[in-house]
Amino acid sequence: MGRSTWITTTRSFLSCFCSMKSKGFTLFEVLISVSLFLIVSGAIFTIVSAAIRTSATLTRHHLNSERLETLISFLRNVFTNLPPSAELSLQMREFSGGILVPELHFQHAPGMLPWRTGSSSAHVISLLPNTQAGTLAVKSYSASLSENERKRILLERTGWVHLLKDISQIQWKSFDTATNSFRKEWNFARPQLVKVTLWQKDRDSHNPVTAQFWIPAVQKLRTIE
Repeated sequence: MGRSTWITTTRSFLSCFCSMKSKGFTLFEVLISVSLFLIVSGAIFTIVSAAIRTSATLTRHHLNSERLETLISFLRNVFTNLPPSAELSLQMREFSGGILVPELHFQHAPGMLPWRTGSSSAHVISLLPNTQAGTLAVKSYSASLSENERKRILLERTGWVHLLKDISQIQWKSFDTATNSFRKEWNFARPQLVKVTLWQKDRDSHNPVTAQFWIPAVQKLRTIE
C-alpha cells in the first residue's frame, strides 16, 4: 500500500467517524429537548386544567339554575293552590347570634305540601342560618299548638324539609293595592301578589333572584233568594 493510498484511507475513516459522531446528541441538545418537552407538557396541562375548571363551573351553574327553577316552581304551586281558608303572615324570628330571619307562615292550609299527610294545617317557610349561608326550608306543625309549643317545635332542627342551600338572605313582600306597590309590611292575610328575593352565597349581591307569585282571590258565593 503506497503512502497516498494510506492517506486516502485515513481520511475516509476520519470522515466516516466524524459523520457518525455528528449523528449523536450532545448534552446541550438533550437539555434543550427536555426543556421543550417540559414546556409543552406544562402548556397542555394548563389548558386541560382550565378546561376542567371551566366545565366544572358550568356544571355547577347549570345545577344551581335547575335548583332555582325547581324552588320557584314549588313556591308558585304552593301560592296558586292555596285553599280559600288559607291565611299568610310574616314574622321575624331571632336565631342565636342575634340573626333576624323573616318567616312566612301559612295558617288554615291543609294539603299545602304534596308530601305531607295528616291534619297539619299550619306551615312555615324559613331560612335556617348557618355560619356563612343558610338553607331555605319548610316545616309543618299543628295549628292547635300554643305559642310556646310552636316556638319550641320551630327551634328544633328536625322535621324541616330543605328546599335550597347557600342562601345568604331572603326577603318577602306583599302587594299593596292602595299604593300599587310591593311593601315589606305584611298588612294582608291574603295578598294578591307575593314577591320573594333571594341572595345566594356565590352570586353577585347586586343581582339577586326575584320572583312574583299570584294568589287566587277568594270568591264569595251569592245566596239565592
